[in-house]
This record gives sequence, structure tokens and C-alpha cells, in this order.
Amino acid sequence: MGWSTRALGALVAVVVSLTTLAAAPAGAGAEPVSLVVGIDGPGAAAALAAAGVEVVDAIPPLGIIEGRVDAVAAPAARLALAGAPGISFVEEEQVVTAELVPTDTYWSRQWGPRTIGAPQAWDLTTGSSSVVVAVLDTGVNPNADLDGKLTAGYDFVNGDADPADDNGHGTSAAVVAAGDANDGGVAGICWTCRVMPVKVLDHTGTGGTLGIAKGITWATDRGADIITMSLGASTQTAAVQQAVAYARSAGVLLVAAAGNEGVTTPTYPAADAGVIGVAGSTELDGRYAWSNHGSWVDVAAPGCNGSLFSSGSYGDFCGTSSATPVVAGVAALGLALGADAGTVEQALLATAAPVTWVAAGRVDAAKAVAAVRDALSAQPPATPTGGGTPPADGTTAPVTAAEVVRAAGADRVGTSVALAAQAFPTGAGTVVLARTDAYADALAAAPLAATLGGPVLLSPASGLRADTADAIRRLGADAAVLIGGTGALSTAVERDLAAAGVTDVRRIAGSNRFDTARRIAVEVGGRSAYVVEGVHASAARGWPDAVAVSGLAALQRRPILLTAADALPAETSAALRAIDAADVTVVGGTGAVSDAVQRTLASMVTVRRVAGATRYDTSAKLAALALAAGGDGAHVWLATGRSWPDALAAGPAAGALGAVLLLVDGADLAGSPASLAWLDERDPLRRVVLVGGTASLSSGVESSIAALGS
Repeated sequence: MGWSTRALGALVAVVVSLTTLAAAPAGAGAEPVSLVVGIDGPGAAAALAAAGVEVVDAIPPLGIIEGRVDAVAAPAARLALAGAPGISFVEEEQVVTAELVPTDTYWSRQWGPRTIGAPQAWDLTTGSSSVVVAVLDTGVNPNADLDGKLTAGYDFVNGDADPADDNGHGTSAAVVAAGDANDGGVAGICWTCRVMPVKVLDHTGTGGTLGIAKGITWATDRGADIITMSLGASTQTAAVQQAVAYARSAGVLLVAAAGNEGVTTPTYPAADAGVIGVAGSTELDGRYAWSNHGSWVDVAAPGCNGSLFSSGSYGDFCGTSSATPVVAGVAALGLALGADAGTVEQALLATAAPVTWVAAGRVDAAKAVAAVRDALSAQPPATPTGGGTPPADGTTAPVTAAEVVRAAGADRVGTSVALAAQAFPTGAGTVVLARTDAYADALAAAPLAATLGGPVLLSPASGLRADTADAIRRLGADAAVLIGGTGALSTAVERDLAAAGVTDVRRIAGSNRFDTARRIAVEVGGRSAYVVEGVHASAARGWPDAVAVSGLAALQRRPILLTAADALPAETSAALRAIDAADVTVVGGTGAVSDAVQRTLASMVTVRRVAGATRYDTSAKLAALALAAGGDGAHVWLATGRSWPDALAAGPAAGALGAVLLLVDGADLAGSPASLAWLDERDPLRRVVLVGGTASLSSGVESSIAALGS
């Protein structure tokens, strides 16, 4: 399409508004038909209205609307829209069905995991709670194998937030991908990964291609890492193709079932570009007679796997519907090591065991996960911009337990000084100063400090403290950037900086916190940004999402923009325009940044959401992204998830060293299970920096961290 995602989103909103008012509703004759229409420029609303098409729904990020027209009028409407100004395509919604082959009602053994070498893969990783597998299917019901694994989901069949499974197919697929291995049931492939249920098929296992496009977009926007689709249609549609492209552009990996007709005719979306198509293999790597096959199918995987049915009994779940979540689970193991989707996909295809009836072969979990590990180890480590000096001989002493150090001062100002000393032991030419008692300005400062190659120091509004001035002298800084106007940091701070030897002092200040973040974003640059909640009345909730993303934003030199929970400020919209943003990542759940804000953002740019059930889940997801961005998983900085002033300066300090910043429960590490699981998976964990004193991170937390790896 010739229009940018931002322009398309805005255009679709206008088309929906105008056409809903202008178009005549579907008549009372024959059953109405759904048309899926691509919007590509001005004139679309007029064309839809002239064709008598009523707009009933839209997918703004894809530039797609759903129209409704009487069945008798549908052929004429399609003809009128084909080639009309502002219309890129028009198609009828296609029927999609679940790809299930019924079999025995009870299972005797799980040969599938052994055939693909899953036990050897599990020696490297059993997954991570920060990796989310979205299951687009009939829904997913909680059960013993999925206990504690389900994230919030959505039901596109009934239009609500309860994706209950009224068929059983989706639940069985979810268990194959991520069932718990230690509950007395069956072992899924990615034991510790989480499942996002997205219901796109009804109780009969039937749905439509527009629902698939909506489900892919919804899951992508809410932080899914993998989308597995045990479903298929006989016809390719532009709507699903565009949804797949949207997900891939956000770094999401997609897998889909090849189908169970035993033919070589392509099934979609398995045959779509950007989707890994999956066929069903036997215990001896033969093809099940019912499995579709051919060069359009990427890989095969065991086609019968033990799972849990809606009846509550265990049995063989067979079909390409069962093979597909096997591949999704193997991919999730690769992502759990910190790789990106491209690296994982390449490993899956390159290591597959040869079979002649699909393009790459039968998936090999052991080799694929090992290949991901090797690819990551071959990448050069992140280069610290202010780190210490390695040994003269270039070697690293073996470490059997993590070295734990604490960077803390008597208060938040002193802690920011201690953090600067940790991150910049050899000095820094520039420092960034933010007000100590008003968090908002400091929230957006991390990527700026990283861009300038210096620390964030906190200061009272009235003037520079002696310990801060001494730190600036030790750093040898001759330049300083003050965040906020004179109400935030007074002119006395400027005079004190001059006395400390700083000759270049400037301010970045807007009319409010959102505008200040906008100005910072313009200076940092880049076409990607993070959006976090930047204002609320609850001191108890604090700013966990903003702090959690600050290390990643510093590592990537990517701006942090602020929003209100329920409405996107004009200043933030202006910031996106000013940097010509192509995409944003919303950090946090809908309680922090609402769906309404996300919809507004989606009308301007491509949007992805990273969110967990708790602040610690979110932080673990961000830590996984930091690994994918080149962060050093052996070098971790921990900040409390209970109170935040000590951590405000931690992001740029961790980012300067290429380290990963992670939130934990400051009173008891067990209170942040997602973060603890992430730490447990680091091998080796060489160095941990605790941000703040024992009031922030208790001595118990310090002891628990010191015990890791010992």
C-alpha cells in the first residue's frame, strides 16, 4: 500500500465515521454479506457510500474496514468498489475451520517430544514466563496443565474479554504448546511460557478470515511473542496477509496448520509469506495420510500429541492442529534464550531433520535450540560506553556465583551519585540533571543521558548538593543538561554547576511534563519510541513501567514519551509527528495506558504493547527484549518494584554498561516470581548491582541474589 500506517489509521477512522453516517443500512431481504475492504486513500468513504456498504468494524493498523451489504447487492457492490478511488482491495470474508483429526480417547505415551529431541532442548531451557504464545483458536480454558499460565485474552466471536473455550480445540492446542511438565498430566513443549487466549473460532470450530486478522493484530498489539493458529482456509485473503505483515514488522513469529485433507493444495494462512506452515509427521518421520504437504509447507512436526480435552480426560490430540503448537513451543524455547524471531525461525528451518514432503524437514527441538544458543554466543557482547577496564590478557576469571554489589546513598540524590560512579568509573563529559522530588521529568531522561554518554543525577530544585557537585568534579564533566524549567531546577543550580567547573549548561523544558518529553524525544531522535503512563494520582502505584523500560530505552537510545491513562496528550501526538515515528511500544497494561490511548496511537503509527499481569511480569518481558537488543544477561541491575525514587537514575546507568535493568520485590524476591524466574534462567549470572539501600532492596533479597548460581 502506498500510504503510511499512520496516515492509513487516521484515514480509516474518518472513513468509518463518514460511512457509518452516509451509507444506507443493509436491507431486510437476503442475509447480509460481509465485505473486507482495504482503504488506501481519499475517496474511500464516498465509494463505500455509493456502493451501499455499511461500515460495521475496522482494523485501523491494517487500513481495513468490514462492510455489510445485502447478499443480492453484494456482486454489484464488489464490482463498484473494485478499482474505485481510495480502495486497494475488496473481498468477501472466507470461512476458517479448526484443523482437527479425531483419534483415540486416551493416550498411552508421548513419543512426539522424544522424537524431536525435546529433552535435550529442555537441558538448555524450559522456557520463560516472559515469552507469551498467543493461541488463536476456539478459546482456552484454565486447567491443571495451564495453571497460572494464562494472560488476559479476548473473544472475537462474542465480542467480549472472556475467551472461554466452548469447543475444546484451543485448550488442547495450548496444552501441547505450553502445558506444565510437573503436574501429573502431559508435558507441553515450553513448560514455563505463558499463553494468551484469543478466541476467533466458535463452538463448531468455525470462524472467518476477518476475525483471524483482528486476532493477529490484537495479539501483536498486546505483546504476544508467538502466534499459533491451528486453523485454515482454502482461499488466501489480503486482510490476513496484511495482519501477518503487521505482526512480523513487530517482531512476532507466526505458525499455522497446513490442513488435514491429505493434498498438496495450499491452505492459508499456513501458505502465506511470513507464516511457518506445519504438517503432521509420524513417529518414524513419515507423513500421516491426512496431512497436507508440499513445498509450500515449511516444516513437519509430530501430528499426534498427548493433551487435555474439554471432558477433563487426557488423550491423543491429532492433526496438523496438534503439530502446529509443537513448533510454536519449540520457537518459544528459542525466544526464551533471548533471541529475536528471525534468529529463531532461521534455526528452526536450518536444523530440521530432512523429509521429502515439506520444504525444510521435521522440526528438531534439540538442534534448533542449540543453534539459537550458538547464534547468540557468536554475537559480539554489548560494548559499554563508560565501563571498567578488562584484564590485560583479555581473559575473564571464572565465576561460580554472582558478584553482588550495592549502589546506594543515604537518599535518592546520594543513590544517583553512587550509580554514576558505578557506570562511569573513568568519567563522563556530560551529566543530565533532573529534579529529585518530581518524578515526571526524570522519567523521560534515560535515553537522553545514554545518547549524551553520561549519567542522570538528581538534585533538589533549590540548588546543587555538595555530594552531587563533588561527583561532577570526579566525572570531569564540563557540560550539563537540566531537565525542566526554573520551577523544576532553579537558576541556583546553574550557578552551582558553574562553580563545579561546568562551562556548558542548557535546559530542555516544555510547558508541561508531556511537552518536556516531546522535546527530549526530538533530541534523542529515531523513529521508534516507548509510551508509558506519565501522570496519575496514586503515590502507592508509582511509576513501575516507566522505570522498568528506562534501561531498555537507554540501551536502544529510544525516546520515552508520556501519556495520561485515558487520553493521549496533544504534546505526545506532536512528538510522534516531530520524530516521524513509524512505531511505538506501549509499556504496561490497560489500567496504566488504556485501549482508547492505544487506538489513538494506532491511528498514527504501528503499535505494540508489552504488558504482563503484574509490574514484575512486564519488567521480565522488557528484560527479555533487552537481551534481544544486545544487553548482557550476565550483568543485571535490580531495582525495587515497591518504591521508585532510588531507581530513577538506574536506567541510563545500566544502559551505559550494556546491562539489563529488572524490577524485583524489594522486600522478598519470591514476591516477584516472573523476575526470579528470569534471573534463574541466566547462566552464568556474573554481576548484580542492587539499586538503593536496604530500605529499597532488603538484606534478604541481597542474600537470595548472592545464592543464585552458587
